Amino acid sequence: MRSRLSLRYDARKPRGGYFAEAEGVYSAAQDNVNVDVQEMTTAGYFVANARVGVQLGAAQVTLGIANIFDRAYVEHLSYQRDPYRSGVRVYEPGRNLYTLVNLRF
Repeated sequence: MRSRLSLRYDARKPRGGYFAEAEGVYSAAQDNVNVDVQEMTTAGYFVANARVGVQLGAAQVTLGIANIFDRAYVEHLSYQRDPYRSGVRVYEPGRNLYTLVNLRF
């Protein structure tokens, strides 16, 4: 099971304004695996994300932080696969800051 819950405050107008958003992502543990290819169970996880943005005419600038609590986790069945190796867990990135700029014309 995977669920996502977000709350958003939006004060945008046609040509300006701002917004703020908080989001939580929960994924339950997975124990339904294929032992023939040496898959292992994967623990559940919870990560929190946040975004703020401003609309400036035709431009929108968004600042965000993903995985606020810098949680180490693995997506379910997120193994590095190639013909010579399997079963290597690939962890998702830790805390991540980003900026987005969108232009509409």
